[in-house]
Amino acid sequence: MKFASGSKIYTFLKMQGQGLLKSYAQVFFSDNLVLAIIIAIVSFFNPLAGICGMGSVVLTHLIAWFGGFNKQKIASGLYGFNSLLTGMALGSAYEPSTGLFIIVSFGTLLCFMITLAIEGIFYKYGLSFLSLPFLFSTWTLILATRHLSGLDLTPGSTFLMNKLYALGGAPLVESYNWFFNLELPEPIILYFRAIGAIFFQNYLFAGLLIVVGLLYYSRIAFSLSILGFASAWLYYKLLGGNMADLSLGYIGFNFILTAIAAGGFFTVASPWSYLWVILLSTLTSIFTTAALSMLNQWQLPVYSLPFNMVVLLFVYVLKLRERNHDKPALVNIQLFSPEKNLYSRLNYTYRFGHPTGIYISLPFRGKWTVTQAHDGSITHKDAWRHAWDFEITDDEGKTYTNKGLTCEDYYCYGKPALAPADGYVVEVADGIDDNAIGNKNQQNNWGNTVIIKHAEGIYSKLSHLKKGTIKVQKGSWIKQGDPIGLVGNSGNSPYPHLHFQIQAYPYIGSTTLLHPLSGYLKWGANTPEYIPHGIPNHGEIVESIQPQSFITSAFHYTSGQKVNFLFSAPNQPDYKDYWIIENDMYNQTWISEPSSGSKAGFTYIGQVFYFLWYQGKTDTPLYYFALAHYRIIPVVIPGLSLHDKFPLHMMKRNFMFFLNDFIAPFFSFINADYKQYHQKLTSHFTRPEAILESEALVKLVGKLIKKYKFYSYLKHDGLAEVRVESGNGVKIINFSPSDEA
Repeated sequence: MKFASGSKIYTFLKMQGQGLLKSYAQVFFSDNLVLAIIIAIVSFFNPLAGICGMGSVVLTHLIAWFGGFNKQKIASGLYGFNSLLTGMALGSAYEPSTGLFIIVSFGTLLCFMITLAIEGIFYKYGLSFLSLPFLFSTWTLILATRHLSGLDLTPGSTFLMNKLYALGGAPLVESYNWFFNLELPEPIILYFRAIGAIFFQNYLFAGLLIVVGLLYYSRIAFSLSILGFASAWLYYKLLGGNMADLSLGYIGFNFILTAIAAGGFFTVASPWSYLWVILLSTLTSIFTTAALSMLNQWQLPVYSLPFNMVVLLFVYVLKLRERNHDKPALVNIQLFSPEKNLYSRLNYTYRFGHPTGIYISLPFRGKWTVTQAHDGSITHKDAWRHAWDFEITDDEGKTYTNKGLTCEDYYCYGKPALAPADGYVVEVADGIDDNAIGNKNQQNNWGNTVIIKHAEGIYSKLSHLKKGTIKVQKGSWIKQGDPIGLVGNSGNSPYPHLHFQIQAYPYIGSTTLLHPLSGYLKWGANTPEYIPHGIPNHGEIVESIQPQSFITSAFHYTSGQKVNFLFSAPNQPDYKDYWIIENDMYNQTWISEPSSGSKAGFTYIGQVFYFLWYQGKTDTPLYYFALAHYRIIPVVIPGLSLHDKFPLHMMKRNFMFFLNDFIAPFFSFINADYKQYHQKLTSHFTRPEAILESEALVKLVGKLIKKYKFYSYLKHDGLAEVRVESGNGVKIINFSPSDEA
């Protein structure tokens, strides 16, 4: 029977299938389907445990679906993985019977309810429920079933050989014995068996298969699993203990999963996170020993209790830091891959430069000169050192015309001062007269001033404004670029200039705060350099970007918009296709290519267009489009060049990327650069046209190994064509003049 791809039945079955598989991968904090399939196969090495585990997941998702709970959490496996562990724990502990399936069914319901309850409690603290629902539900069921005669405990490995023979005959028994009797060092055997024991399969071969899947999913997670295991092994050796005396499940659940969670999932993998894994392995050992002593009184297994306690404690403590937030950095947007978390963090830091999320622009239009910068020689000292004075200069470097004896002689006098970012006006001081040239008013040091609150702890101040020209009122909301007032010569100002600073408090005399300015041009002899974020220095000529409407309209996308195009490539027929602009409840926006399933997320910061991420194949029109237009400023200036970096997981991967992942937390020998050149700008009777040339360059230890070259042809009515040149010929994306179907 076939179902239409848009039908409710198809949607239901697809969600259930995805959720079922991803529940297996979620145990390792992953959404990788290859790892999920391997674990699902391994789970059936003990058939009853496999059946109970899979059945628990299916039942959980049915309850969640018909109960009206979050569909995304069903499809991602977040609701299912605790039920998987609960079902497998029960299936591996008891013999098959009607009573077992009754207990598994109600245990699944209990586990799901506990999952929802803990999720609701932990949400306000920004914490994950981890495997606590599995623990609480399994312990409850163990205590509740002790005196039930309808349940029989499994004899464990006593009849394992008989089961293996029944399943696969003599070859399977011989294979098992061969693996079991491999002459490997004890720690290696223990490591593989502990990995398998996470899914209640205490076999070397089971662990080996899961490790292969883990290695395919994440090199960082694999290395962390070894580091966590080795650190715990060393701890027991130093203190005269024997790690082999512990249950295999305790080792897998606690030392290995703790290392992966703390070292690369909840934190960004780095030397600091690896150091913490070593430290936390010792803490986990202590918690494990203590938990054994405590739970033995009730004859309850420890399972993953130490893992939950240590990871939750660690993550919560990191959230309380006041400084050193990158040692290690917590993951803000979870991508379910240590590599993706790392590469995205490095890329975000490079592209946006500061963690506040507030982008402060220059507070004026046109070219201005920094006449006093940070740590200036005149007034920008000590706690007030992070500030700028701006003036306008001519070709000779002079700030005035005539003899410069009056305020009106100065080029900047009377020019508009603009809001550097959105915010509320929290302070206005007006009514102070301009000084005569050379004089100062030190009683009213800052002169006529406006302070704007952009976020908690982020304020901007514009001072020495002209009396009576301030256009905003205290308490009003203003947008970036709105006029504030005119530049004057009030306060401690012998010559007209605009004083500008960022500060942490809303007071006129507040000390300054080090904070970059974003998205401006720094002029050299003839051409400018685009500065995405930086601190203007003394003597630099800077200019805010003035958008050109035909550029902004070409890259202006709204939810629901359809973009039609014709794609041409060598050795294949041309075809028509389309993109759809989509967004979600979190206001994330992306371009979707339904024919390939690819998506490319984008945003606007100020007037600048950014692609943020890409999901899908690396040979689609959308992929080439995202590479070509990774960052677009809303102006074309012939001779201007831009530079940016791609996250490595966005590039087409090969074996060298695989190797790079192992050392990426410490050093990367692969870089992916984006370069853009403004080639041409023409105007025919107010009908501008431009050509943007861009490159995507992949370098191995500085040597170019992959190159894409793009030419984007922009016309007055939008983007006309993108030409893609790479090693396998020329591809062309030709856009339709309208978005009509």
